[in-house]
Amino acid sequence: MAMKIVFCVHNYAPARGGAELVWKNVSERLRRRGHDVRVVATNARSTEDYFLPDKGRDLFPAGTETIDGVPVTRVPFRRFGSPVLNLLRSISTRLPIPGRDKWRALSWGPRGGTYLRAVETLAAEIGADLIVAGPFPTLVVDHARRAAARLGKPLVVVPCFHTEDKYSFDNPLYFRWLRDAAGLACFTDLESSYLAEKGGIPKERVRTAGIGIEVDGKTFLPDTDLEPARAAARESVRARLSLTQPNLVLFFGQHVPHKGIIPLLDAMENLWKDGERAPRTSAAADLVIAGNPSSHTPAIKERIAILPEKFRSRVRLIPSVREEERTELFRAADIFVSVSPFESFGIVYLEAWREGTPVIACDRGASSRLVEPFRDGLLVGDSNAFELSGAILTLLRDPELRRRMGLRGRAKVRERFDWEKIADNYENFFAEIAGKRQAKSGTV
Repeated sequence: MAMKIVFCVHNYAPARGGAELVWKNVSERLRRRGHDVRVVATNARSTEDYFLPDKGRDLFPAGTETIDGVPVTRVPFRRFGSPVLNLLRSISTRLPIPGRDKWRALSWGPRGGTYLRAVETLAAEIGADLIVAGPFPTLVVDHARRAAARLGKPLVVVPCFHTEDKYSFDNPLYFRWLRDAAGLACFTDLESSYLAEKGGIPKERVRTAGIGIEVDGKTFLPDTDLEPARAAARESVRARLSLTQPNLVLFFGQHVPHKGIIPLLDAMENLWKDGERAPRTSAAADLVIAGNPSSHTPAIKERIAILPEKFRSRVRLIPSVREEERTELFRAADIFVSVSPFESFGIVYLEAWREGTPVIACDRGASSRLVEPFRDGLLVGDSNAFELSGAILTLLRDPELRRRMGLRGRAKVRERFDWEKIADNYENFFAEIAGKRQAKSGTV
């Protein structure tokens, strides 16, 4: 049965982020399978555009365009009153003021009736079978919930829920919205069980759909070609970035506080200082920090600036990496590090494994269920620079351990995280929800 689906999302490609990759991959694959998928997004480039006073100036044009076969309608949003709403959010998180749940949600945006009207109009125009919305904590879920209720359409929420981020996500209002949904498509079993238990949502309405990456012949190299490709990538990256140390530690992701970039800089400084006191080749490593800048980027630059010059010369901060550079960086790295406790999944770990690179992640949140310690990576405590230093040194000292971990990670990606297989999960779940609705209304 071909379905007609409206995706209600906060941002859409070429906006970057983990959730954005999910919307793009799922919508494109469902379109290729014959389903009529339309997307409603805002014209923001990042979620910070909704609420930070110095953002929201460089927006996408509003209107409808087709991106890689998917019709995308971008709508404007309101920014008026953001500073006041940000303050109310902060206060209401700490104090039981009237309407605290609403204030906590409202400031995240996107605000304004344009989004809701766009969803209602499009869903009615195509005769949508269901509406799919996400992520939290943005208000797109509420806009989609209202549109679905008015039109009598089933709603599926893709929460992208950060189970450890109580400040942003642990809002009773969100759980009420989730209970209104016909289904929840989660990224991990941790997220599924957490929302079912915390939100009082029947387990049969919650499904672990997952996340994937490309594992086709073009992007997923055969094992026999991996080491030559990694050697070539190392040589290319070292020359392009003027790196001098024999090892490369990589972070890739948005420059936001919870990603643990500053603790990583602390850990590397500890490592470099220890290497001076007791010289050893294994401690000689450059650090590359790549990914999208944010309001936190100046703090990262300040931390780099106070490093002694001899250590500062080992750090490269690279914003806005092109896709081909992204793959090359993951392939060139000896270790990938991202110790964020606030993740709904963590596609970057899959990207590192695909290129044969072992990972170091946080022992809290989704990554703690994804990484198997001492098999395909290591887990460390949140913001624990000394523990992180030890984990990095453990892997730098043992190239064979790194090689085995990277190969095990590759095998895991190939077997469990192929986007084509993951798309089956979403397609089957959406069809199940749409089929139930049609059967209830007597149309099948």
